[in-house]
Amino acid sequence: MVVITLIGIFIFVAIPRIAPEATSDGFRNSVNWFSLNIPRLKRLAVSEQTPLFLHIDRRAGRLWVSSSAAAEEAPESTPQALFTLPDTVALREIVTYGRTFSESGPVAIRFSPNGTSDFTRITLTGDDGLVADIHIEPFLYAAKIVYHGD
Repeated sequence: MVVITLIGIFIFVAIPRIAPEATSDGFRNSVNWFSLNIPRLKRLAVSEQTPLFLHIDRRAGRLWVSSSAAAEEAPESTPQALFTLPDTVALREIVTYGRTFSESGPVAIRFSPNGTSDFTRITLTGDDGLVADIHIEPFLYAAKIVYHGD
């Protein structure tokens, strides 16, 4: 009985540590970028009292931040605000306020000075078949990440 309990505890501790290693580094880095930058953007919009927009160019797989909703091109002069998805990661779907955006069009997600944001779900897929949904909730600072198989 003790041996079975110890094996159960070992499996309970080891599986969550092994599972992330099964994903590609590019996929994990992409999901981490969202999970780290969504709360940062919300705090920055509140502290600067100006709306900020996370722009996603689905065709090029590029993301950048600006204070204008109409930014058409990713600014080359601000590489710290620019992230490019690796070739092994694809943006499958972006849904905000019940709207699904076209495959190639740009998307702007708004972070307002009062601490809210657009309700958005971004679905990323990796070459290894792993899928992650990134949920940006209007009133929560952290993004909710849900992993599932394809």
